[in-house]
Amino acid sequence: MRNIIVCSIGLFFSFCGAKGPEPIHYGVDMCSFCKMTITEKKFGAEIITTKGKVYKFDSYECMSDFLKIASNSDMQAEKKFLTDYFSGKLIAASSCFLVKSDSIKSPMGGDMAACETQLDAEKLAKETSGTIIQFTESAK
Repeated sequence: MRNIIVCSIGLFFSFCGAKGPEPIHYGVDMCSFCKMTITEKKFGAEIITTKGKVYKFDSYECMSDFLKIASNSDMQAEKKFLTDYFSGKLIAASSCFLVKSDSIKSPMGGDMAACETQLDAEKLAKETSGTIIQFTESAK
């Protein structure tokens, strides 16, 4: 009986409140916008809605296009994440730095990569002759 109560409490809290990003299962998960399989570990993106629904994307570009279309619906994005180019972990999009360069070959041809720190962005921009831009939904 005690195990059932503990499990029930854990389940209750797992459905409550804001949650963090879900891992992207590369080679398995499909992009919520273009429906391609997400394969490149340097370019994934994710949205969590106010209702807790998770949308995964193969690139910043697909997430951006999805948000433009979703702005005409009742879907509200609460959290947005981009994959850090160097570590592969999902990071808060609002605090990351984007590097745009013809040398960066992202899945949908937007030539952009996200970096968690300004130092990493400066390093990548230097390596690729790129430009650093701050995240916005319309930075594409």
